[in-house]
Amino acid sequence: MLRHMITHKNHHQGQIDFIRGLQEEAWDLPRGTGIVLPS
Repeated sequence: MLRHMITHKNHHQGQIDFIRGLQEEAWDLPRGTGIVLPS
C-alpha cells in the first residue's frame, strides 16, 4: 500500500480519501496505541 501511495502522492484527492480511511480505521483501535491523526 505504501508504494501505491508514493506512486499517487500527487493526487491530492486520493490523499484525502486515504487519510479519511485511516481515521475511520483508527476509531476501531483502543486509545493509547501511539497513533496521532492529522487534524
